[in-house]
Parts: sequence; C-alpha cells; structure tokens
Amino acid sequence: MNADRDDFRRRKRRVKPGDVRALQRLLWETTLAVEELVRSGDADRTLKAASTVATLGGVYLRALEFVDLDKRLTEIEKRLARGDDER
Repeated sequence: MNADRDDFRRRKRRVKPGDVRALQRLLWETTLAVEELVRSGDADRTLKAASTVATLGGVYLRALEFVDLDKRLTEIEKRLARGDDER
C-alpha cells in the first residue's frame, strides 16, 4: 500500500504545468501534421483530418488570445506594483 502511495507521489511530482507558448507550439506542430493527412487523398482520413484542423484551429486561437491577455495582465500588475498611473 505504501508503495502505491509513493509511486503516486512520484508521478504527481513529475507532472509540471506547461506554459501557453509550449501549448501553442504543440498545437501548431499538430496542425501541420494534420495538414499532411488532409493532402493524403484518402477520403476518410481527409474528413477526420479536416475535423481535427477545425478543432485545433479553435483551440489555437483561444490559446493566442490567452497569451495576449496574460501579457496585458502582467504589464498591469507590474505597473501597479511600481505605483505607475497612466491617467
């Protein structure tokens, strides 16, 4: 029983949260790989790949929006910490 708990703790420690830029890179690389499937000429694979591209495109756009919002929020937090006031 202790061995199971220790194994769980080790696995839990190994999992580190990714960052949005890493997610963007992964989604873009996956999109490019799926694009190859679309061009394969196999109708079934093309339909599945097109559906995947549409889904990935939506996720990718949301990730881009999040990066922009995160940058803006970080800048606002820095200004507040310094006591800057743009008004």
